[in-house]
Amino acid sequence: MRFFNDKISVRQLQVLLILDIFGTGVIVMPRIAATIAGENGWLVAIFAMLATAAFAYVAASVGRKFPRTTFVDYTRRLLGNPLGLAVSLGLVAKIMFSISMEMRFFIEIVRETMLFRTPYIVIFACMISVAAYAAGKGLEVRARLCEILVVLALVPFAIVLLMAGMDADYSNLLPVMRRSRMSDVVAGGLFVGATYRGIEFLLLVYPYVDRPRDVRRGAVKAMAFVGVLIAAATVVTIAKFGADGLTRQRWPFLEIMDTINFPGSFIERQDALMMSIWIISVFAILSSGMFFSAVILKDIAKVGERFHYVLAMIPVVLVISALPDNIITIDNRLDIVFAALGLLYMLVVPLLLLILAKLKKIKGET
Repeated sequence: MRFFNDKISVRQLQVLLILDIFGTGVIVMPRIAATIAGENGWLVAIFAMLATAAFAYVAASVGRKFPRTTFVDYTRRLLGNPLGLAVSLGLVAKIMFSISMEMRFFIEIVRETMLFRTPYIVIFACMISVAAYAAGKGLEVRARLCEILVVLALVPFAIVLLMAGMDADYSNLLPVMRRSRMSDVVAGGLFVGATYRGIEFLLLVYPYVDRPRDVRRGAVKAMAFVGVLIAAATVVTIAKFGADGLTRQRWPFLEIMDTINFPGSFIERQDALMMSIWIISVFAILSSGMFFSAVILKDIAKVGERFHYVLAMIPVVLVISALPDNIITIDNRLDIVFAALGLLYMLVVPLLLLILAKLKKIKGET
């Protein structure tokens, strides 16, 4: 790879996708899966993995048709200028809402578990400034950084998962499909898969990848890998707490840290270990969202520098993430919003664009 040309490899793209999806998926997936299917929540996690792989395939198939063209340009070409512009702005709104709520979740957990008296704005400023700086430096810089961060996130996660799984009660996963219908499990997997953030970036990333032909296959592999990790976390948390106990916990995989005794008690705050993993993932999704939103806005406006758009997003993210609970409630209703937006931009819009590309006999450039 050439340095500082804003090009990344497929392997780096896979790392970015894994970090974008991993954090929130591990934190919230077990609770949602147990709520949907009880002790069969692990099956929901498996179907969610299949759903995300399918979403990635469809989204990457659109970019494969236009590997050297921006999302703004090819949506205008296929949908016409007004509708194409509306779809592009809608994607920006979806990304901004997603990363703002990611920031809200992150700050809520930090204040509940670690920094009880720290003002909201201080935590926000620390995280958003680092994410904005990385976004302003471009996709290649982010990819290089995340190649290091992914090791720092996944190795501790694997250790925690292994230690928690050693004394879990796997009878809590039984009976299989006695009290759940397969249709509910499949629908639950589709719902959960649609709540993941980051897959929609495949609509935007093709101009930045050095081997566009390999993006689709690489993206599906990345979704399968992160899906296996999240499914494993779901299995262990259900086995550890039971389905009923899991549904009453807000952040179940953080709670699992309290059940682990490290040899020699060399870590005083065990929840800090899991938080360090999630900080990496939050940084990844924030910087990705700000980068790609800036790319779309710059392509629409055709003026200014990309970093100027990144800076303009900071107050927007602050306002949305700081909305009071009576306006945005962090509960299952918000999951429904995320699922609806996810299905729109990870399935409906890509399928529409693929159909129009076929009708216009666009075969792609790869």
